[in-house]
Amino acid sequence: MLRQFTLAALLIALSTTSVAIGQNAVWETYFDLGKTALNDGDAELAEKNLKEALCEAEKISGSEELKKTLALLETAQRKLKKTKEADETAARLAGMASSKAPATPPVAATPASAEVTTPLAEPPAAASAPVAPPSTPTAAQSSPLPVEAASGSTTAAATEPAPTNITDPVPAPAATAPPLAALPPVSTPVPPSAPVSTPQTAPASAIKAPETKIEEQKRIQGHIGWVKSIVFTGDGHKVLSASEDKTARLWDIDSGTEIAVLRGHEEQLSSCALTPDGKGAVTGSADGTARLWDLESGNELRRLDLKTNMVTSVAIAPDSKKALIGTFDGTIKVWDLSSGTELGSMRGSGAAIRSLAVSPDSTTVASGANDKTVRLWSLSTLSPIAELKGHGDSILTLAFSPDGSRVLSAGADAQLILWDVQSKDPVFKMPGHTDWVLKVSFAQDGKKAISGSLDKSVRIWELNSGVNTQAFMQINSGVWAVAFSADGRTMVTGTDDKSIRVWQLPAW
Repeated sequence: MLRQFTLAALLIALSTTSVAIGQNAVWETYFDLGKTALNDGDAELAEKNLKEALCEAEKISGSEELKKTLALLETAQRKLKKTKEADETAARLAGMASSKAPATPPVAATPASAEVTTPLAEPPAAASAPVAPPSTPTAAQSSPLPVEAASGSTTAAATEPAPTNITDPVPAPAATAPPLAALPPVSTPVPPSAPVSTPQTAPASAIKAPETKIEEQKRIQGHIGWVKSIVFTGDGHKVLSASEDKTARLWDIDSGTEIAVLRGHEEQLSSCALTPDGKGAVTGSADGTARLWDLESGNELRRLDLKTNMVTSVAIAPDSKKALIGTFDGTIKVWDLSSGTELGSMRGSGAAIRSLAVSPDSTTVASGANDKTVRLWSLSTLSPIAELKGHGDSILTLAFSPDGSRVLSAGADAQLILWDVQSKDPVFKMPGHTDWVLKVSFAQDGKKAISGSLDKSVRIWELNSGVNTQAFMQINSGVWAVAFSADGRTMVTGTDDKSIRVWQLPAW
């Protein structure tokens, strides 16, 4: 009798397992179809398949499947300009993220040379997803935010592959635009916008700049998740990368070797920044924490715990005294790096913060958000200075000019805007890119700028005229993060195939 009962229980268990496996296969099929359609530019077909995938994910009660599906579905809906539906999807994604308050594990140092096993992270989902913005950037741990790393200067384990330097590039899959999540409208008082004068729009010739093909010089592998943020060290020979695999890594890009691994975050990383002396780093994560690291030892030094509020962007003031922490609920936290205390906060409309930059003299902060607005803040008083309006979509990247007199912004509307900091007026609107702009940087003399985009091009801009003077094409990878060396001759990209690619740019 007991044997019959045990056999029956076994058959029921096997039946249940096979059903779950079958349902998971159906979800995976619809998800892959949706992802492929999105890569091919067919957002309508992508939305249709992803809605089917969402139904299947709900049947199997798979939280990771739900997060991944919602993240891509939001991207498709924003591509289709279905703002209300996209906001509802983003809100559901954010709800899943906030339902889990992250635990605060003890800080443990992991030497860079030690062999370790890291938690395997899923790509496009609440704690693991790509981020890019169609209109409003991403939310939740479940989105791969192409959140910019500002300049200013573990459950299921999988053994990490040893970092390898591949000098013969292999074609990479097409980029999947990272989803941007929007917050529901928040009714908070906003300081009046600065009067905006009509900016000059760069002439049509700017859109048809001479095109130059560039070749990939090196491919570095080691991350086991999508690379979402990259920043150069001051010497131009090393980069720090942040990934949805929950780690940040320091690399020597000349040799392609891994120098250090920063472990401790419980969810995907959204952003990273380096201290001006290159000895420390700050990382932000969907686990609701920002962390300060010592790069030589790989030790976590301090932690700012925001509980369930996702960190979407980080920046470090050039004087190395403070870090700025942007969050999904639209708040900017000011963090004292020497004491680890929170000094205060700044808040605009409540829209998610997507990018941060600090002026060279460490007095002014620029923030870019999902509400299409650039805001300037006083770092000493934490009060708003001005709102700069002119973009048609989420603002994903910001940079101050070397003398601090101008700010360059860009994002999901595919255009750059150059702003005068003193007058608060736009100087030029600069069209040319055809997809989201993920990174802008000034040349050292402040007379030119460079931009990198999801359209697989890098463009050079003459800032006295706003003209796009040169375009470097055929960056054959799904780029989610871009960084430029100080001299503008080396570009490093983070991609959806988990690799870091090094490009040599012609003189400009």
